[in-house]
Amino acid sequence: MTKPSCDQLLDDAVRWLASRIDSARERAREAAHPPPPPQREKGLIRKVAGTLLGASPQEERARPPRIDQWAARDEGKRRLKSGAAAPGDADAVADLAAELCLRWKHPKSAPLARAWLAESKLDVETLMDMDGRTLALIVGVAAAAAVLALVIVVRRGRSVSIARHELAPSPDFRALVIVAEGEGEAAAIATRIQSEVAEPWSWRLTDGLRGLSPGAKRSLLSALAERDLCEVSAFAPKAGEDFDASRMSPAVPLNTDDLWVVASNTPDDRRGYRIADRVEVLAEVEVCTADWWVLSRAGCTVGEAIIERADNLIAGGRAKAASWRAPWGFTFPEDLRGIPETVLDGWRQRLIAELNPRYRDRPERQLVLVGSPGEPFESSMETEDGRSPVGDAVVSEVVLRDGVPQYGLACPGGSPLLLAVVRTRPARSGA
Repeated sequence: MTKPSCDQLLDDAVRWLASRIDSARERAREAAHPPPPPQREKGLIRKVAGTLLGASPQEERARPPRIDQWAARDEGKRRLKSGAAAPGDADAVADLAAELCLRWKHPKSAPLARAWLAESKLDVETLMDMDGRTLALIVGVAAAAAVLALVIVVRRGRSVSIARHELAPSPDFRALVIVAEGEGEAAAIATRIQSEVAEPWSWRLTDGLRGLSPGAKRSLLSALAERDLCEVSAFAPKAGEDFDASRMSPAVPLNTDDLWVVASNTPDDRRGYRIADRVEVLAEVEVCTADWWVLSRAGCTVGEAIIERADNLIAGGRAKAASWRAPWGFTFPEDLRGIPETVLDGWRQRLIAELNPRYRDRPERQLVLVGSPGEPFESSMETEDGRSPVGDAVVSEVVLRDGVPQYGLACPGGSPLLLAVVRTRPARSGA
């Protein structure tokens, strides 16, 4: 069954109180001024005359003015919006409502609030001679006090029946109460939210999260996840996962030209959180390009050597290494030749196998071997035993080291990661 809003409860209270006060006042007026006994002939003549000419004010019994329910609602809404007065030590709903009336300096409203809450008879003797504006004020205060008392009781985790409604804390609000009963930052946050909830019977966790700072939101969700409440669960992306903007927030701005991956395991204080299947808080992650992730893979001898010498090999040094891309190559690609060729050969093959599939539709980002026989010699990509030939030349063969061809490595049109070591012949002698 749909739970009522506070405005609906207020309207119900105003209508109930106003209608019963109006009826009671009218009955009391009729009892105090009974109509004269009818006289047949004179009564008939008087009735006809009254129909034709209209009854005189003296002969028409005055009816008490009805309570202005609009004015009563406005007063009640104003009281609700002004914030809850301290509830004191009262525990029962009716006692809370009466105490609120007294704190608002409207003692005549207290019995009206009690009557609506209990759906009991009203004693209107003290209200008989009041003007309509005063009555509207008293009814509005009574209605607001009664509704606010209901809110306070349900905030305390209790259920209450009123006006054909069963008001009980929502499952999410019960979870909030559990967290509030604990200690620490999350408990303080939950307590503050708990004290401000206007309709705890229909409150949802997402309602309470909207106004929180990112840090407070993460703290509260962490406490709920630890207690397995509200279907909250945490997730922490691992190093090497592809960056996913629907689940993650990067520590630095990203461009759309590169592919990005998570650079390191996500610490607990930066985890993301889901409510059921929906991501509520993004995980905050360190990121790097897929290029750098593949290049600097742990356990790779060449990758570890590059990391150690990143300040010399990478444009921008170690600080900029996370945004490195393969077409940029290395500042001194020949420096890697100190590593055994068998190790370099395994590294070349690994980079091609792991990085190229990530940029499958982008040939300019595909790594290729450099130094194949018949290619024009390029001094920026190849060396001939540490020197360059004079004039135009083509590669005649790749020089072996440890029985392994010393191929270079680069993206088409990019700077090399590794120079090829080749022998050449003059370009004019080959055709």
